[in-house]
Amino acid sequence: TGRYKIIVTTKDCAENISTREYWVYIDKTTPTRPQVTSSSNGQWTNQNITVTMAGSSDAHSGFHYYHSELNTGNNIHIQGSSLSEPVGENPATRTFTEETTEDTYLQVWALDKARNDRGAESDINGVKLWIRIDKTKPVWIAQNVNRDLTNSKLTVDLVGTDALSGIASSSLTTDKITVYVDGEKADSIIKELDGENGNYTLTLSNFEEKIRQSGKKYKEWSGTIQIKVAGGTLTDKATNTNEVNTLDIGFMDVLKPDIQYISQDIDEINDTYIMTF
Repeated sequence: TGRYKIIVTTKDCAENISTREYWVYIDKTTPTRPQVTSSSNGQWTNQNITVTMAGSSDAHSGFHYYHSELNTGNNIHIQGSSLSEPVGENPATRTFTEETTEDTYLQVWALDKARNDRGAESDINGVKLWIRIDKTKPVWIAQNVNRDLTNSKLTVDLVGTDALSGIASSSLTTDKITVYVDGEKADSIIKELDGENGNYTLTLSNFEEKIRQSGKKYKEWSGTIQIKVAGGTLTDKATNTNEVNTLDIGFMDVLKPDIQYISQDIDEINDTYIMTF
């Protein structure tokens, strides 16, 4: 690396001499490592991320531009993206708007005018920065429905799920759960909740304490059960919260068989007493 002067002298057969000087510049040194910051500091966010690249310099050929690649997993470059285009400004910015996976990162390095960039593969002159964007709301799902007909109870697991960043916290309580049977709100059904942090078991009981429902001959809640979980009870790591989630639980029937007397008859000839139920 350095600046070299080359003197070229030529002489013809008549002893005429011509001399010319040339300057050659050789630069084999990579630019200084860039300073890269992001609006999310590498954490999960539900907003667009702006990355700022600055601070690189080169004492020989001079700074040329920043180069960046968006990768995921084991250095797998995300193809078909404009993110590997050079940025000539110093400082320079890039904005990311699309959702990413947890292992997505941006690698940034500077190039000088001699096209030195990463240096040796064992000493890459670049910066790695996590790009984690999650704009999808988490949801509650129902699992492991169990109908205990002997004790007229139903249990179901309520599990918080999130496709990208994962669940951060939950604030589920029984007053944020509404039970419907055949589309009708069933306030008299008792709700018991056990669990924390996005994993709960809900127990429903007291199916037979309702006054006789309109159009039915029995005194109970029996039919297709649906649960509505209030919004804002589940938060992911990117601070997205759930909307109202409606969960179909299935059919529940705790009505016990009813033996009804219909008639009786005495057969005096055969000395028989007949009862019909």
